[in-house]
Amino acid sequence: LLSAVLLDTQCMNPAAARATEADDAALGVLEPCCLGPGQTRDGLYQSLKRARFDQSGLSARDLLRRDYKQWRWGGLEVGVASFGVPLSAVPDTPDSPLDEARESFRLERGADVLVSMAGFDDGRTGAFTRQLHVHGEGLGGPAAGVAGYLTRHGLEVEPLPGVLGGYAQREATASRKKVAPLLAAYFEGLGEAAGGA
Repeated sequence: LLSAVLLDTQCMNPAAARATEADDAALGVLEPCCLGPGQTRDGLYQSLKRARFDQSGLSARDLLRRDYKQWRWGGLEVGVASFGVPLSAVPDTPDSPLDEARESFRLERGADVLVSMAGFDDGRTGAFTRQLHVHGEGLGGPAAGVAGYLTRHGLEVEPLPGVLGGYAQREATASRKKVAPLLAAYFEGLGEAAGGA
């Protein structure tokens, strides 16, 4: 439980805006009995984070399915896959293994749109970074306006150089829990527009 609280709150980092009073109370009870001699909260967190985000041995398909959720919004099946490596860690061209895995996974799940969310520590800056990728029936379909909608609603996304359909997410505190309601509103809006046409 100590590990879960530390990872979920990014070690009670106020900038992450994820910690609650209940988390603080839980740490007060758990730390004295769970931390070993000489072990610190931050030391445990750093170890856990390295282990959690070491996904270097996973295939593209494994990355997509490791933390996947799917919803029906606006008459469309929308899947969101979260993982801890940069989108550019695997080549992203139409004939790359990642692109083939996205399409295969999307079809296997019956999703109209697949959104991949990458969250990781940038090796150059050390900053926690988020990226997202939108994949669907061609980027001109229902996925086309997602980035603009997310930007207009505070997520601050911009095209990611060298990653077709990929975006840098400047609002790094916005996890799937914060992005999913925005995606829901966007796709529900598409459904309402189609229904009214």
